[in-house]
Amino acid sequence: MTRRLQKHGKYMVLVMDKTMLEALHMTADCPVYITLSGGSMIVTPVQNGIPDEELDKTIARLRPRYKEMLENLAEGEQ
Repeated sequence: MTRRLQKHGKYMVLVMDKTMLEALHMTADCPVYITLSGGSMIVTPVQNGIPDEELDKTIARLRPRYKEMLENLAEGEQ
């Protein structure tokens, strides 16, 4: 895949379209790690654990099961 750098103010940017982002499982606000190696630039999404949507679903599923235990733990901290 070939792309051109585009001028954005005083910077040069590499535009990634939605298809590219989806293929890499990235979003517009995804942090990336950039590596320069042998004249190439490698852009890798930073994996910061579980995506928020998946985490919310998991918490909602587990909360009823562990509600009493979590309440007991919270009372012990006070």
